[in-house]
Amino acid sequence: MDYPGAPKKVPIFATPVSLSRTPPEIRTRPPLTGEHTDEILTSIGLDAQAIADLRLRKIV
Repeated sequence: MDYPGAPKKVPIFATPVSLSRTPPEIRTRPPLTGEHTDEILTSIGLDAQAIADLRLRKIV
């Protein structure tokens, strides 16, 4: 699977459980550390200024 920063495709782990009626499917790569931080913090009600303050204080 393609992964940011990797020079070539990287192997990924298979899913640990496989069910006959609902076989597993890996659709996307694992996220980079912090890749979805802004999206998650916004979804719980923080605005851009509050997120910037958390970054300035090295909380996120």
